[in-house]
Amino acid sequence: MDEYEYTDEVEKEVDAIEAKALKIVQQTHPDIKFVYNRYSMYDCMDRFWDYPGKWYASFKLPNGVQNETELINIIVKDTIERLGKSRK
Repeated sequence: MDEYEYTDEVEKEVDAIEAKALKIVQQTHPDIKFVYNRYSMYDCMDRFWDYPGKWYASFKLPNGVQNETELINIIVKDTIERLGKSRK
């Protein structure tokens, strides 16, 4: 991702969403220490070409996800399905 400027802002936004999801997961599965996110960084990145001739990146919701709450719920559900069952 070196060809894009400001990808660290996208990473911070994704990390914040994953932290919110982890907090919810840990309410019922306190032993889980990380979340499973089916979306890659590219799924959460809007890329555009702008002055002075560079690619820039900004956060966007993945296609098909309506809002941040829905994204958090997807991450929570996927994490519990993948990691919660293996902990029993």
